[in-house]
Amino acid sequence: LIKVGAFDSLNGQEGEEARGQGGKRAGKYRAQCLSALDIAMKQAHKTQERKAIGQLSLFDNVEEVPRKQELPNVQEWSDSELFAYEKECLGFYLSGHPLSTYEDIIKYYTTANSSTLSECFYGTEVYMEGMISSVRNTTTKKNDPMAFFTLEDLEGVTDAVVWPKYYEQCSTAISEDAIVWVRGTVNPGRSRVNNADDSEEHEEEERQLEVSEILPISEVKDKQTFAVNITIPQGKINKDAMASLKEICKQH
Repeated sequence: LIKVGAFDSLNGQEGEEARGQGGKRAGKYRAQCLSALDIAMKQAHKTQERKAIGQLSLFDNVEEVPRKQELPNVQEWSDSELFAYEKECLGFYLSGHPLSTYEDIIKYYTTANSSTLSECFYGTEVYMEGMISSVRNTTTKKNDPMAFFTLEDLEGVTDAVVWPKYYEQCSTAISEDAIVWVRGTVNPGRSRVNNADDSEEHEEEERQLEVSEILPISEVKDKQTFAVNITIPQGKINKDAMASLKEICKQH
């Protein structure tokens, strides 16, 4: 319950306000509560033991006012820890999504997502970003290693396959919960039954991504940036600004 935020309101805030941007405030409070859990359980156990054996004190007949315990000062959970606990306990993310941190990568370094992949022709090369949510390593009949995995993005999921030709160069980046950038080719995938209109069932063929390159998300900007577009408002173009821009470009 602590891990998914059931006690966040005890911190004086609720819902989105309690979670904050990226779950920052919640990450601190939940870490404190979890750290204090053992102490609270031990205190409750001692109280129950005293009641069970009938221990009395001069103040047992006086209405007891609960004492506020100071929570331990512990390190705040990172966003990835916060999201991982929610996914572990609930099966889905509550405070946000691990991929929301990388919106700039999605905007500038991808050409498709799980939603738009169905619009791509077979054989189209696309760039996608997402989290690997499941992996199945296997071998071909010739005993060559290959892998199947599911790529989860903000729009849904995509089935992906890495054939032996590319497995060696991609294998180190293939692990569950890894956030990656993927280059691949759109190909026919498995078929599924769709009866969204509740009248007639029909099969829809999903797209599958045949992967040729995988990069950890931290390496994308360094390895996939080949040009930079610079836009300067017309009213701010002057000799000094252009000289300054020229110097910056020289340095980088």
